[in-house]
Amino acid sequence: MNQSMPIYMRAITAIHPGAGQDTGIVDMPIQREITTGIPKIEASGLKGCFRELFTEEEQNILFGKSDNAGIIGLTDARLLFFPVKSARGIFALITCPFVIERYLEEVEENTEDKMNLFVRTLNEKINFINNNQCYILTNTLSINEKFVMLDEYTFDSKTLDIRCIEEFNNIIPYIEKIAIISDDNFIDFVSNCTEIVTRNKIGESGTASDKGLFTVEYLPQESILYTIAICFKSIDKEYKNDNEKIKDTYCFNNVLIKKIKGNKIQIGGNRTLGKGFLRILSGEEK
Repeated sequence: MNQSMPIYMRAITAIHPGAGQDTGIVDMPIQREITTGIPKIEASGLKGCFRELFTEEEQNILFGKSDNAGIIGLTDARLLFFPVKSARGIFALITCPFVIERYLEEVEENTEDKMNLFVRTLNEKINFINNNQCYILTNTLSINEKFVMLDEYTFDSKTLDIRCIEEFNNIIPYIEKIAIISDDNFIDFVSNCTEIVTRNKIGESGTASDKGLFTVEYLPQESILYTIAICFKSIDKEYKNDNEKIKDTYCFNNVLIKKIKGNKIQIGGNRTLGKGFLRILSGEEK
């Protein structure tokens, strides 16, 4: 049976996983799911970023090479929490029932990490009645303990009774800012509240070109995404160290997780502009 495990990522800068096509509104849009319009990062781009964290030998075994397939597969990175402006608490991390239910469908129930337990706890507590409703975890986002104002929209707030929230405090930065809104409202926010930057074209001389401006879309800083890593098989390799024979198994626990946990990856270009950096969260701690 193949092993699978979620890997969580936090955008520590704005990121531009480019779609490679012009939508007519933005010159350089981000990647989005064709059916929902929710931002994503394609697995092929993630795979290349993860490869950079490993030695050449580990790269060939885990991710493959020209004449041999690797033992690790990745799914497209999906959005779990999306940051939007808030009248209280500076910003909120929003999600919705659809995103939560899809996460629970993709991540195995027996996955042993606190993020999985936390999302399942959220799912058990929410019960939407209308689009004007917003669930929050604490009063950080609340106005007079009655309302939440996200961007320019106001919602009736309802605080979830999660008594054990303290044990989840370390799995997501700013967990107190989480807000769950309806599916329709979530789609509106992820469609209209990304970051759009206007830039000058640079000519061959290294100075601004006279051919005009172009716009670039970014997924905002503090976005939380997840991908599913799938281990198709484990490979044992024996070697000697200080005259002792050692067996190393290339699988999740002793190679993949040790290397990526807490590390940063860069995706989507714009490295020299300080863009595109993600930090890998463990699902257990910051």
